[in-house]
Amino acid sequence: MKIKIRILALTLVAVLLMSVLCGCIHPDGYMGEHKDLYSQVMSTVLYVRGYHVEGELFYGSCVCPLESDNYGRRLFAYYEYNGSLSILVSQKTEGEYVYYYPDFSHLNIRIESDDELSAGELSSDAWVKLMISRYSYEEKVELLKERNDWNKPINDEGMEKAKISGSADDHALESKLEFSDEQLISLFRAQAAKEGYSLDGAQIDVNCVNDRCAFRDSFGREIKIATVTLEKTEEKVKTTEQIMLFVLSDKNGNISPDVGAMITSDLYNYQEALYNFKKENGWNEAQ
Repeated sequence: MKIKIRILALTLVAVLLMSVLCGCIHPDGYMGEHKDLYSQVMSTVLYVRGYHVEGELFYGSCVCPLESDNYGRRLFAYYEYNGSLSILVSQKTEGEYVYYYPDFSHLNIRIESDDELSAGELSSDAWVKLMISRYSYEEKVELLKERNDWNKPINDEGMEKAKISGSADDHALESKLEFSDEQLISLFRAQAAKEGYSLDGAQIDVNCVNDRCAFRDSFGREIKIATVTLEKTEEKVKTTEQIMLFVLSDKNGNISPDVGAMITSDLYNYQEALYNFKKENGWNEAQ
């Protein structure tokens, strides 16, 4: 009997330790360490929820610091057991806010199922570095650091900030726009035609969180994101492909038919395309 009680006690201790180090087992709030870094992730990385759900259980996500530069910047990893590992650079934390550079503050590594951690298993800097090496991301991580002024004096110009909060919902921007699936599919078809993307025989489905937007600039423009799923059947073989659709509007919700949308089939390395899309459309510039 004493042995069973001891085993139960050790199990509870392990669960509590996992909750502290790797987040809480509930989606309403992150209770792990480095809440400022968690807040940056929730404000910048697409397709993250802030937790992992498996059956009826919720698991906290993992924030894993990797190294710091001479001026206090931090290189860190974020993982929530969904096949994607994010590597980020945080510029600084002051008071209630964490600061970072927009557009190129992170990169994403797609993790194959054989390399994934089990839900609730703690990530470590050793595991993260192994994944960086296994997927040949060493040069990309060095470029990430270079783009974020690693080992250079802190430069406040161009930084963005996020208020520190353990609630994923606190970092979601409420959108002024709503789209029907038909509108999104129409935008997608038009953009696909411009880019020479073949839709012959494809069944198109779309998913969009209408009450949120991904980004909003200083002048009220919004960028919303929808996930488009294409299903094709060729010679009785069914294939499925997911594509990201970015929709840009002005502060009044108007979408330009010429520059209002962008598509990319790379759900992990979209940053360069998104940056160019913003730049071409005068993001954060007065009009």
